[in-house]
Amino acid sequence: MQHIHMDVHTVAKAAPATPSGGMPTPLIDIAKYWCNLAEGQAPRWGEFKMMALGEAMPYVTVLHKLDDDRFSFEFCGSAVSTLIGQDLTGETVTTDDGTLAEINWAERLNPVLADGQGHLQSGIADQQYTAPIDFLALDLPLRNPDDNQIGYVVGCTVSAIN
Repeated sequence: MQHIHMDVHTVAKAAPATPSGGMPTPLIDIAKYWCNLAEGQAPRWGEFKMMALGEAMPYVTVLHKLDDDRFSFEFCGSAVSTLIGQDLTGETVTTDDGTLAEINWAERLNPVLADGQGHLQSGIADQQYTAPIDFLALDLPLRNPDDNQIGYVVGCTVSAIN
């Protein structure tokens, strides 16, 4: 995974993708939605409404923090499932060894948990029986309903050929 130094507000204001470049629309849409909910800190899980994501929803994953180092996939959108070759809903990853479906989810989760901010990264999904697929991922923290701890991470994963 390669960290791209661009904050969530910059992603939200990015130019949409065209053949000559730009940011994929699902990343812009989820960044705008998250920024509208955030008021100086990560929004709470109860404020986040999946249906508000519209056409970005197939690109979304929701990971729920079970304890200090374990996360469960609560939702894995159809575009993500297609990209990685499986539906991860119900699967568990850890922040120590978070590789699942050939993506190191720990590398995606740990920066978000460390600073409570959104992070944009690029990576490669290298599935068995397919050619490697480059992707961009925006991972965003959500606080628990009853405290200020990060309890969820919402990701948006888009293939570079999308």
